[in-house]
Amino acid sequence: MKRFGAVVGLVIFVLVAMMNLQASEEILTNQDVMDMIKAGLSSELVAKKISSGDGIFEMSPQSMIDLKKAGVPDPLIEMMLKESIKTQKKIRAKMMVEIQNLASDNPEVSRKAYFYLKRLNQAAFPQLRDALGDINPAIRASAAKTLGEFGDKNSATLLRELIHDKDEGVRLNAAEALALLQDEAGLMIARKAVSSGVNPLDGYIKLLGLRKDLEYAGFIGMRLLKNPDAKTRAMAAWALGEICTERALIPLEDALINDRDIEVKKAAALAIGKLHKESSFTKLANIGSDFPKVRKEVLIAIGQYPAEKSVPFLIAVMSQTFDADQKKVIRDALRKHTSRDFGDDMQKWKQWLNDNKDKLSKE
Repeated sequence: MKRFGAVVGLVIFVLVAMMNLQASEEILTNQDVMDMIKAGLSSELVAKKISSGDGIFEMSPQSMIDLKKAGVPDPLIEMMLKESIKTQKKIRAKMMVEIQNLASDNPEVSRKAYFYLKRLNQAAFPQLRDALGDINPAIRASAAKTLGEFGDKNSATLLRELIHDKDEGVRLNAAEALALLQDEAGLMIARKAVSSGVNPLDGYIKLLGLRKDLEYAGFIGMRLLKNPDAKTRAMAAWALGEICTERALIPLEDALINDRDIEVKKAAALAIGKLHKESSFTKLANIGSDFPKVRKEVLIAIGQYPAEKSVPFLIAVMSQTFDADQKKVIRDALRKHTSRDFGDDMQKWKQWLNDNKDKLSKE
C-alpha cells in the first residue's frame, strides 16, 4: 500500500509539474484562435486574448487563407498580423535559445525546449531548418530529429544532405527524420549509396532499415560483412534486424561469431533476437558464454524467443555470475513470458517451470 501511495504521489507531482510548465510557457497559436472562434467565443474576447502578447502566429498567405476558411473575422486576422510583427523579434530570440537547449546534456532542459518548440509548431520550422547548418553537430542532430518528429516535409531537401554529414549522430538523426517524413527521394538516395559503397554508410543504412526495405537486405548484408568501418557494420546489423528477413540470418550469424568489434557483435545479437530463429539459439548462447561484454545483448536476444525456448534457458543460467544489468534483463524477460516475478530466487523459478512445463510447450 505504501508503494502504491508513493507511485500515486509521483504521478501527481509529474502532472502538476507539467501543468506549471504549460502555464508558464503558454503560447497562443493560429489553431488556438480558430478553436476559440469555433467554440463560439465572441470576437471581443478573442481580441483581448490576442492582444495579451502571448501569441506567436504563422501569417503566411496560406495561413491567412486557412484562418479565413475557419471563420476568423478579418479584424482578428489583422490583429494577429500586427501582433506577429510586434513579437517576432522577441520570439525569434527565444526560439534560438530553445533550439540550442534541444542539444543540452540535461534531459529536463532539452525536454522543456522540445515542448516549447512543439507548441510553436510551424512557426518554429524556419529556425529549426537554419539550425541544420549550425557549426555544432549536436545542434544539427537535435534539429534534424525534431523536424522529422514535427512533420516538416519542407526540410527534406536539407535533411538528405545531412545523411552524409561528417558527424555520425547527425547522419543517424537525419536518416530517422527522413524515415518519419516518409521521404521517397531520400530513400532512393539511400538505395544508390548503399549499392555504390559510399562511405560512411550508416545514415543511409539506417534509413533503409527504418523503411523496412527488403529489396536492399542483400546489399546491407554485404556491408555488414565487408565494410571497413565498424560503426557502419553495426548499423548494418541493426538494419537487418529491423527489416527482419531470413536472408539476413547468414551475415548476422557470421558477424556474431567472426567480427572482431564488440559493438558489431552486440548489434548482430540483438538483430538475431528479433528474427528468433531456432537455428541461431545455440550460437547466441555460445557467444554469451565466450564474450562477457556481449552477454547483456545475448540475454535480451534470447528473451525475444518464444517462452518454450527462452524461459528454461534463462532459469538455468541464473546460477551463473551476472552483473546488475544482466540480471535485470533476465528478470524482465521471465516476467514478460510468465507474468510472474520471483526476482533472483532461482528455486522459485525452477518450481514454477516444473509446474508449468506442459502449459509452456503449448504457447
